[in-house]
Amino acid sequence: MKFKTFLLIVIAFCCLIIQSEVKSLHRDYKKAMEQINESFERLENKKVEMVKDSYFEDKRQGDPIEFVEGEFTAYNPTKEQCDDEPLIMASTKKVYDGAIACPSKYEFGTKINIVGLGEFICEDRMNKRYRDGEYFDIVMFDKNEANEFGRKKLVYNLIK
Repeated sequence: MKFKTFLLIVIAFCCLIIQSEVKSLHRDYKKAMEQINESFERLENKKVEMVKDSYFEDKRQGDPIEFVEGEFTAYNPTKEQCDDEPLIMASTKKVYDGAIACPSKYEFGTKINIVGLGEFICEDRMNKRYRDGEYFDIVMFDKNEANEFGRKKLVYNLIK
């Protein structure tokens, strides 16, 4: 009986040590992930600043092109994510690949170039709470692709 009690005490002690080590590893992991996320954010901000500070000569106009930072998401043309007519955009056009929901300050038909993604045409509007900022929503027909895209800070410019 004494041996069983001793064995239970040893096992309980070992469990406490293991639990303590797991908590310590979890803290270390959490701290490392925070440092990695901070590093990625610093790199992303640096990349955005480098592009924003760059001006390129527009061969057609001779004017410099100003790059702006915006927040981009993706949506699927479904009733769950839109309204009762998910295949008709605010511009009254049918949904198509290459269309994007833009802030109100951009007229329908405005072309924008998103650095790294290509050209898009403003055909839809953001939800009211996002219409006054630099928020955009790209049409994507594949739900997994839209989820994978997530929310990104990207740089864009208007195409004249």
